[in-house]
Amino acid sequence: MRRFVLAGVLLMPQLGMAADGVATFAAFYQPSGVVSWLVVGLLAVAAGAAIFFSGGAASPAVAAIGSWVGGTMGLSGAAATKAGLALLGGGSIASGGFGIVGGTAVLTAALTFSTELVLDYSVGTLIAKYEYHDLVERSKDLTTLPLPKNTGGLEKQVEALDRFDDVDEKKPLVASGNIELIQNAIAELETAAESGDFEPLERARLHSLLSLLPFIANDYQRALQHAERAIAISGDLGVSSTLPRYIQATASLYDEQLRWRSARTDDLRAALVGEPNNKLIPLLVAIYVDRLSLRMDDGSVGPAALADIRAVLNDPVLEKHRTTNLIGLTGRYFVRLKLAQQKIGAVATSNSERIQADPRSADVLERGLSDYEELLDGAESALADLQGVNPSRKDAEQIQVFTQLFADYRSDRVRLEGLVNDFRERQVKAGVAAGDEVIWLILGPALLLLLVGLVGVRMRGKGA
Repeated sequence: MRRFVLAGVLLMPQLGMAADGVATFAAFYQPSGVVSWLVVGLLAVAAGAAIFFSGGAASPAVAAIGSWVGGTMGLSGAAATKAGLALLGGGSIASGGFGIVGGTAVLTAALTFSTELVLDYSVGTLIAKYEYHDLVERSKDLTTLPLPKNTGGLEKQVEALDRFDDVDEKKPLVASGNIELIQNAIAELETAAESGDFEPLERARLHSLLSLLPFIANDYQRALQHAERAIAISGDLGVSSTLPRYIQATASLYDEQLRWRSARTDDLRAALVGEPNNKLIPLLVAIYVDRLSLRMDDGSVGPAALADIRAVLNDPVLEKHRTTNLIGLTGRYFVRLKLAQQKIGAVATSNSERIQADPRSADVLERGLSDYEELLDGAESALADLQGVNPSRKDAEQIQVFTQLFADYRSDRVRLEGLVNDFRERQVKAGVAAGDEVIWLILGPALLLLLVGLVGVRMRGKGA
């Protein structure tokens, strides 16, 4: 078992490991052979992604771009295609509360351009609502981190960690049997953490591991708690905590009270910049943006968040990963553009009486159009960043594909604006009030009555 992704769960203490490496990615993932191992990792932990549902089938353009992104990681052939597509966002994508769509269909449509509707918006609700459980369920279809290859320094917990030997690498980690093994290990390690038998450095490492394992098991609230513990202990010791900082940044995206601010990228930046030679960085970025997209779906986060991520990826310290990261992010821009385009087109032409009669529909379309414009600006900026990477000839060819794609999406803006205007006109003719008009229809009479009452009170006071 240990010869693959879960292979080599090393239980020997790392006698030569520096103290500042107890809570880093290097402390849990062997630095040698990471790229070749990463391919197996993507197959194991992203087995639920739509690109694997379809056997990797995608349009030639999508496959070519996926192969190129994977090629920048030192991969080739099918491995490059699958790894690249995973980093471009091959997992399931929820769209505005209207259900989950396969990543391959959206990714193919987004990267080949079409104005045909591939999503069904005739059912569901116009406004998506936050539900932690729902986010967790959708996250099970997204790429995640593999189990750690290296747990040295925690030799006291051999029995708990030995459970990973029984994980079936032919199934996704979210498969019931695998998840049960991981959860049992978490329970035993948490009991150990409460025992007080560990020195501070060991506790920092233990809580780092206990942030990683629940994260893999899609228990983001528990992962966040342990990440915060690991960061606090590491801070007191003055050692690096890149892994728990990353877990904290990503798990925080599941907060019900999430309100995006650029400061939310501070932990992400610290995790990446703190370990710039980490070969997992493109995967870390992909995992983070996948989950950020889930919160864009429920409206908690807008397109501006992608611009904040782009600023992180352009950090000079991350130069060696810049091309791969920017290509992945640019691909996400096109996926979001496709989702916005589909939402506008499907809602505006929907035969659903509920949607046509809902006064919120026009407002949803207006917001969709606004998002579309902001995404166009962001995609243009990302392409400008790519133009500055001094690309090879092959890189330049792929960037040109994106450039033409951007031109198609920009041209489609006129059609989408027309659809929104036509829908609003039809609602006006049908006597459907806009959202703000409804508010005033309700509040107007109430305010008038209140005003009349105040005047009456003042007049009676004067008469007295």
